[in-house]
Amino acid sequence: MRQITYIPQLCNEAGELIFQGKIILNALKYAERMNLIKDVNFKVKENSVELNTDQIDSIVKIIEVAEKHVVSVDLIRLSDQVEFKCFDDLSYDKDGSLLINELGNVILSGVKLGKQ
Repeated sequence: MRQITYIPQLCNEAGELIFQGKIILNALKYAERMNLIKDVNFKVKENSVELNTDQIDSIVKIIEVAEKHVVSVDLIRLSDQVEFKCFDDLSYDKDGSLLINELGNVILSGVKLGKQ
């Protein structure tokens, strides 16, 4: 399985980055992504996946997708210098939870491969 380095771009209300660092993810092949999207019952838009807001099961599944495909976490929250070193660290934190949703979207939307 191919791994990718993801640099979070999640911003606060002021438009400032929340995290600095990287997350290593297992990338999915196209057929794997489509099967997961079907199973989770997402709507697909150009370059993104939308949750069906009336289905909490979809939210839980996106969390499970993210957790399954995160290989490593090496982040610092810029506002208070708190370190996040694993998926569980993100799971316990409000900002981390927002990032988990973003990760699920990235995994299911697919990535553009490039030089590392």
